[in-house]
Amino acid sequence: MTAPTAPHRPNPGRAGPTRAALRAELTKALTLRSLWIGAGVILALNVYFAQMNVSLLADLAQTLEDGRFVAYDGTVASFETAVRDSILSSPYQSAALFVPLLIAVVCGQEYRTGQIRTTAAAVPNRWRLATVQIIVSVVLGVVVTILAFVMSDVVLLLALPAEGRDVVLSAAGMLVGAKVLTYSAVMSVVAGVLTTVLRSTMPALVAIVAVLVLALSGVLLPLSPLVHGLLPMIAAKTFLFGYAPDATDPSVAAGLVILLGWLTAGAATWFGALRYREIG
Repeated sequence: MTAPTAPHRPNPGRAGPTRAALRAELTKALTLRSLWIGAGVILALNVYFAQMNVSLLADLAQTLEDGRFVAYDGTVASFETAVRDSILSSPYQSAALFVPLLIAVVCGQEYRTGQIRTTAAAVPNRWRLATVQIIVSVVLGVVVTILAFVMSDVVLLLALPAEGRDVVLSAAGMLVGAKVLTYSAVMSVVAGVLTTVLRSTMPALVAIVAVLVLALSGVLLPLSPLVHGLLPMIAAKTFLFGYAPDATDPSVAAGLVILLGWLTAGAATWFGALRYREIG
């Protein structure tokens, strides 16, 4: 008589614990009131920025002639370019200014409440812990940016004339969204790794704001154009807009390489901060 064999059960390997850790991290983030409040504020500001862009386009459209208009500086530009820049403008402002602050607040909750010790005990593999934290940070940042992009496009579609709506719905308009999502992912990792390294929300927020101020003010430009061009917000301009708004900005390809460098360095630092430092 043949002995009964045990039913075959697939071995989940490493994917099972990783999925469980990912679900736990995502659940923790989604239960934070600060996440929902922050996302709501970002989306409200995004709509406000989009309405400002629509008002600007309406003024420019009055000077249209053969698909071109006279800009405020007296130069002649195509209406298609203006609409494409407006598609980018509001989500770009959200991804550059506000999404990193939101991610820092979400990541900082673990350290503010001491929850990180429980998390580390539940996920003792630091590589896995860093992986799921990076994934959750990127997902949250990208989702908020997608919502901002969609809401901005809706405002533009409702207010623009037919030729403007065609640009919004074109392949070039959709490509703008993909570029913004790439930039949002980079900034989410940068914000998350700053919080992980500093182990506190407030210092991370200060660091993020400092980087933004350095980029927006251009204070580094006369001191070191190279360092100025390496800032993620400056590198993103040419990558996102497809041309260099300023002569000192890096090229489109260089901007993409710099952003990928920030993404890689940020992820590596995140792994190192959790792998080689004590938690608690």
